[in-house]
Amino acid sequence: MLEHSSHRDGAVAVRRVNAGYSGRAALEGVTFTIETGCLAGLVGPNGSGKSTPLKVMLHFTPFKPTAVLE
Repeated sequence: MLEHSSHRDGAVAVRRVNAGYSGRAALEGVTFTIETGCLAGLVGPNGSGKSTPLKVMLHFTPFKPTAVLE
């Protein structure tokens, strides 16, 4: 589930997102929130899925959202 700036907890909220390429998982159950005004970064080795969250948020990569009940 992707939530945008109208969400009270932050500018961007990503919850329990699964995504991958060619049948191979790049993200499994990833959840994070980026607060308004926050500078955020992702670090990790090549091929670890750092660019995938951005591609999912921009709808460049298909993803499988799951329901979140609050």
